[in-house]
Amino acid sequence: MKKEYLLIGIATVLLFILIVKNFYAYNRYLVEEQQKEFLRLAKVVTYGLEERLDGEKDGLDQFFNPYLLAKETAAMAGEEKLQELGHWMSQYLDMAPDRRHQILLADRAGKIIKDVRAEGEDSFWTEETYPNSNELGDKTVLGKAFLIGTHEYTIPIIKPLTGEPEYYLILLMDMDEIRGYLNKVVEDEKENGYVALKNQEGYILSHKNPEQVGLHMVRDRKEKYPDLDLTYLDRLEAMQLSGKEDTYVYDSYWFGEKEIKRGKKVATFTPLYLDHEFWVVTINLDYQTYMVPLQQFMYKGIGLSACVLLLFGGLLFRLNRAGEEHKKMVRENHYLHELNEAMSELGREREQRMHARKLSQIGTMTGKIAHDFRNFLMPVLGHAEFLLLDERLPDKAKRDVEKIMEYAEKASQLTDQIAKLSRHEKAAAEYEYFDIIKELPAWLEAVAMILPKQIQFEMNILLDQAWVYGNQTQLQEVLWNLCSNGRDAMKETGGTLLVAVDRVERGAVPENVGVSRYDGSFLRILVADTGCGMDTSILEHLFDSFYTTKPAGEGSGLGLSISYDIVCQHGGDIKVETEVGAGSRFTVYLPCRGQKPKAEQNGTTRSIMLLSDRKKLDEVKYFKKFGYESKVVNVTREGVKELEAHGGEYKYIFLESGYCDIEDNEFFMYVCRNHPGIHIFIITDVVTRQIMELKERGIIAGYLKKPFSSTDVEALTNQFP
Repeated sequence: MKKEYLLIGIATVLLFILIVKNFYAYNRYLVEEQQKEFLRLAKVVTYGLEERLDGEKDGLDQFFNPYLLAKETAAMAGEEKLQELGHWMSQYLDMAPDRRHQILLADRAGKIIKDVRAEGEDSFWTEETYPNSNELGDKTVLGKAFLIGTHEYTIPIIKPLTGEPEYYLILLMDMDEIRGYLNKVVEDEKENGYVALKNQEGYILSHKNPEQVGLHMVRDRKEKYPDLDLTYLDRLEAMQLSGKEDTYVYDSYWFGEKEIKRGKKVATFTPLYLDHEFWVVTINLDYQTYMVPLQQFMYKGIGLSACVLLLFGGLLFRLNRAGEEHKKMVRENHYLHELNEAMSELGREREQRMHARKLSQIGTMTGKIAHDFRNFLMPVLGHAEFLLLDERLPDKAKRDVEKIMEYAEKASQLTDQIAKLSRHEKAAAEYEYFDIIKELPAWLEAVAMILPKQIQFEMNILLDQAWVYGNQTQLQEVLWNLCSNGRDAMKETGGTLLVAVDRVERGAVPENVGVSRYDGSFLRILVADTGCGMDTSILEHLFDSFYTTKPAGEGSGLGLSISYDIVCQHGGDIKVETEVGAGSRFTVYLPCRGQKPKAEQNGTTRSIMLLSDRKKLDEVKYFKKFGYESKVVNVTREGVKELEAHGGEYKYIFLESGYCDIEDNEFFMYVCRNHPGIHIFIITDVVTRQIMELKERGIIAGYLKKPFSSTDVEALTNQFP
């Protein structure tokens, strides 16, 4: 018990340390965010100041419009024209006498031609403040601000007037409106806070305290306060006059009218680039006013956390005392849980029996369904053939009837596949070589017809031909099932259904795809949708029979299961990639050839009998009596190597059923795809259902039942000379 209390105490202390550490980190984060907010405020102030200055320039340009001015003074010259310009200058000055001191007319050399001032104003202009002639262009510019008194600046705006001789208007703006705008930014804040404006030389243009205007931010203060430590101003000056925006926290002084107070400040500053210089907009705020409340919040949080931990420790103590009673309750609950599991297991077994009966009923129904479908298709095919015999039938109608017959025959093949589910009827699909690229457009046309308007259908076939050994109807069913699933996934939201076809070599097939190990090239069919996607719980049962996530009556749960079996029977595989909310991608891999294989023509009648026991040489001699060259090799390894090296020399292959797995038809499919001119025969004691299905599907040519005679061999091979 003491050990448990010790562990609880250690855990509590560690948790408290972690909480304190997180509080400090959060406090740093809040301080950084507050500084960023100050910097954003400085940017807003800078932007507003720039808009005001640009507005004054635009106002001067609009009032002294060159086209309007030229029109008004077109008939004037000399002194009369200057008098008219003076009248315009007076009007412009009278429009805003509170912020416009003086407006002058000068030539390029700076000589004053006309001087108009506001009432009661002195002339503040000197030729020293006039820009160099190479700085004067054809645009209205802001000149450098200059002192017009002990603590007051003015801003010159210089506008060129086109014509001969070339004149320039010089408007002197008052800084009072700008100072009022800057001071308004912090007028609602605490007492200690202001916005200052400095030029690129470090002189203060605007300040909350008018006595600071005109002073240098470093030199004048060091001269005025020699006893104070003002070394921080050197770093602040370097940062602000670098032309970059930043935030700086430093120990400084508040220079009031009556007393000087030491305090910590937060300075945020941004540059304002003008035509001939740049200014620095600085917001200085009291660190205590804005940052200390954050620290107080942190300390209160730490104290509150300590109280919570103490309460938590007491709660753990109480919980530990109640532990024994809890264990007793757990044992009782465990007994009840086992009892409930037993009841649930009985229920699951009952459901499984009901499901087995349902499968049995489905198996019985499929036979009747196949029978009825055949009865329905018979009159369709019969009437279609009868119509084709009518020579009066138009060509377009004949093509339509031929289309009816084509799909009716495919429906007949599909009925044969449905019959496989019956317990009373077994059917085998016939395999043949066909160009799947030639068939795909018709298959995809049927798919496009079932798609609603909100689903966009795209297909990308990158091959001219691809020869596949298999059953057309089955492979069309696979493509139909995959496209139908994509359609259902996008039924509500809409989206895009993509079917892309290309060919890859064996080495490019992913390792987790279970395709035939004997083939070189594979057809890759991608069916992708942008629907709802699937989670891992659905993927685990995706290819299980009768598994479906659709509502009752909308899905049988057989489509993907049948499709997977069909692809595997063709020596291929299906790979699924999906993401919830992003859609699914089904990739089908099928062995294929770039061209239709030609039957190997060779004069020899050499046969290959594949036996796993090389000691039975009597079997080889026995076949030689029939007039055939024979060789004994291993089916899955040496047989493939021998065919790759000398496939054109062989005409027949005999396999003894006791030495190969008849149900694993991978070797048979390899021979059919790559050596269609070779005929396969199986030597067997008993003709099984699997052997009959292989023969019906055209995978093997026939079989020999032991014992057999030379006449039997000769009769069998004569069917395939």
